[in-house]
Amino acid sequence: MTDTDRDPDPLATINRLPPGAVVILRDYGHPSRAELGRTLARAARGRRLVFLVAGDAQLARRLNADGLHMPEWALKGRTLRGQPVVSAACHSRVATVRAGRCGVRLKLVSPVFDTGSSGGKTGMGVHRAARMIAGTPGCVALGGITRYSARRLRRCGFAGLAGISGLID
Repeated sequence: MTDTDRDPDPLATINRLPPGAVVILRDYGHPSRAELGRTLARAARGRRLVFLVAGDAQLARRLNADGLHMPEWALKGRTLRGQPVVSAACHSRVATVRAGRCGVRLKLVSPVFDTGSSGGKTGMGVHRAARMIAGTPGCVALGGITRYSARRLRRCGFAGLAGISGLID
């Protein structure tokens, strides 16, 4: 997830990711979001990363992104099956189930732990997160994920980890 307030050099961060990792252009309020997206999309392609654009299907098409990341509220009444890679923010059990029904492949469950970019939301913790994703494939932990907090999630059933803190701290 990009967040240039917390990680002012997302290009350097992208260059440390392994092939196959997913980069999501978030930075909704960035004054040059399209230009930032072009730069990051180019770098992601060069490193064989999956590049998604959050919340803007037109920008995703213009940047030839691999897919779209949807905010939770945008899933109501949508069907996304057959679309390119789609991820969605999920902040509740209802949202993870809804995302699955809509055809979302990656469900970013957050905030799992307290984080600097969740708008002041308190992290749900390991046990609540595990209950929230039970039986739901494609759930990825987001929020306060560091090298240390990731260890606490080993047996929870997450398909992967996402974050900012773990890459810049």
